[in-house]
Amino acid sequence: MSDLIEEKNSNTELPDLEKITEKILKLFSLSQSPNEAEALAAFSKAQEMLTRHNLSMADLADSTPVEVEEQIIDESQRPSSWKGILLNAVSKANYCLAFKHKDRYSIKQIILGRPVNIQSARMEFEYLVQAVDRLAKQVEGDRTFKNAFKLGAAHRLDARILEVIEKLSL
Repeated sequence: MSDLIEEKNSNTELPDLEKITEKILKLFSLSQSPNEAEALAAFSKAQEMLTRHNLSMADLADSTPVEVEEQIIDESQRPSSWKGILLNAVSKANYCLAFKHKDRYSIKQIILGRPVNIQSARMEFEYLVQAVDRLAKQVEGDRTFKNAFKLGAAHRLDARILEVIEKLSL
């Protein structure tokens, strides 16, 4: 039984960053090939691996792990489920993790990730919130209808962002 557990755990380990870095560097060296088709294929695969593993060229030079941080993105006294849906989608697209922290007086939307990814997620989130608010103001209806509109828009944006993520990971 314990052998089965050990075997299962060994299969779920994350890929070794050094092996990934080595493979990407080899692909980039292959992209210098005089054969145009081979060079293009190697370069495309290297770019795909960089995206899939959330790496940059700077990460290849220095493979020491980057610390993650936590930032409060939104704080309010009333829950706003449409903003939570948007934040989760944008966080996922930027290799971050979004979560809510409720205390007695407020609800905080928090993102956990690398500083550069958090900054990107924050900018996208703020833009989308402004866009959805602007569109909701243009819609005729009472407050309940406008909130339903915002919720529907957030769900559609979430689906579109997940489609893009899936397309990039293939």
